Amino acid sequence: MRSDRTYSLRLLLTALAALALSEVARAEPPDVVVPAEMLAADQVVPPNADWAGARKAAIKQLIGLAHRSGPETLGFAGAPADDNAITVLYPIADAVILVEKLAQYAPQMPAESLLLRRPRLTFPVTVGDKVKSSFTLQRADGGSWKPVAFGSSNLIRAAVQARIKAAKAPSLVFPGQKAEYTLVMVSGLNQYFLYTKGPLGAHLTPLYDSRRYNWKAGDPLAARTVLMKMVDDAKHHNGLPT
Repeated sequence: MRSDRTYSLRLLLTALAALALSEVARAEPPDVVVPAEMLAADQVVPPNADWAGARKAAIKQLIGLAHRSGPETLGFAGAPADDNAITVLYPIADAVILVEKLAQYAPQMPAESLLLRRPRLTFPVTVGDKVKSSFTLQRADGGSWKPVAFGSSNLIRAAVQARIKAAKAPSLVFPGQKAEYTLVMVSGLNQYFLYTKGPLGAHLTPLYDSRRYNWKAGDPLAARTVLMKMVDDAKHHNGLPT
């Protein structure tokens, strides 16, 4: 009997350790309030945007899903009545860092060389001035854009919060021009960042706290510093998703 209890305890401790390492369980971020000037500027769709039609279709799909599947699953407190009840912000670009590429990273390499940019754009959605949800468009081989994902409320709130902070920091983005913000996922290590580039070089802002890597969500860090902290884990990664 004692050996059974000991074995069960070992299983429990192993499970808890695995959870701590993977950091899958993450606290829900607080409400993110978008500054009025960002709300106004972000609603302007560039006249040459080839994704404008797909954006309009995705808004209708998002509202329909909120009514059919339940608004809470998409981040809303209640289903928006129509597209006048929400505001769609300017999209965030998308990239992934492959764990096998990260394993080969060295400090002298530019961070940009690791970014595998994907033909995807994620549009934050607000109700009033608060970020609630998002939708993602992906460009097909033929060049047309199609909606591929809806919701991701926690991730998009964290990303917009990081973007608001970066927009106020002259060192993180080049002033006087429309900055490009990129949502970056590190495959295999379950880490998410907002990538920016400015006068002081490339930065990665963690979107979630990490005890393992000792960084806080929303605190921008030099991209080289962030990448080097993960290199050892990348080298020993077993190739399975976390």
